[in-house]
Amino acid sequence: MPLRIVQTLLLVSLSVYIAPQDPSNLKSDCHQPVAEQRSLIRQAEKNRYTLRRVEFSGNQYTADQLLRHKLTLNEGNFFARASLIRSLRRLSALMMIKPVRLSDVKIRLDHGEKLVDARICIEERRH
Repeated sequence: MPLRIVQTLLLVSLSVYIAPQDPSNLKSDCHQPVAEQRSLIRQAEKNRYTLRRVEFSGNQYTADQLLRHKLTLNEGNFFARASLIRSLRRLSALMMIKPVRLSDVKIRLDHGEKLVDARICIEERRH
């Protein structure tokens, strides 16, 4: 294969790898009906589920570590709605992202292990 074709293929594959995520795809990945979310949160608190993982979605420029520093919701602790709300308020105080609401959080439960996974969807402000 000629070198020029190999270089072109390499560039195309790299551009696909480093291309930012499609914002419309992020929104669908972050949507959860309010009634479903409320039910999952109540169930997690009532049955003392442990927070397994907090994921952030939509942070292309804001470091994950900075976002985690603002959380009062800690992985490995029992899940608490109050701690989630407090974490969202602290995140919303960051000037580089738009305010984060409970509707920006997607909750998943692992009933067998009594674990909670939370995805917090943020939207960064334009520079």
